[in-house]
Amino acid sequence: MKNNKGFTLVETLAVLVILAIMAAVAVPSMVGYIDSAKEKVYISEASTVSTAIQTYLMEEYARKGELDTFEFYAEIMTTDLGQPGCPLNDYLSGGYTEGAKIQELYLSDNYVPCRFVGIKYVVKGYAIELRVGKEPEVEKISP
Repeated sequence: MKNNKGFTLVETLAVLVILAIMAAVAVPSMVGYIDSAKEKVYISEASTVSTAIQTYLMEEYARKGELDTFEFYAEIMTTDLGQPGCPLNDYLSGGYTEGAKIQELYLSDNYVPCRFVGIKYVVKGYAIELRVGKEPEVEKISP
């Protein structure tokens, strides 16, 4: 008598083909979830940096009694986050991704002293623009 234990080659190949089809369908949707999660993390991070800028701006105005828009812009934009001398380091305490940059600060001239109204934050292939009263705008860019 012949012993029929185990699977034939055809049965094994059929199972492998089915698994490959399932993987081909599942992997792209997982990549979408990963990209969505990254966007949400970077939006949150940009919000943290924006809050740090607002806090710095208020404390500097309270300390000096006035605020020079050009000086404020230069202080924030001339040093990278986390680098020695960056005025935001005390307010961030590691709440940003290394290599992230503030690309733009949006200030309103209609308010005395200057009013901070937004930020463009660039991090790992994403540009996040946050403005007061608007939904965040996320753009994928080449790193």
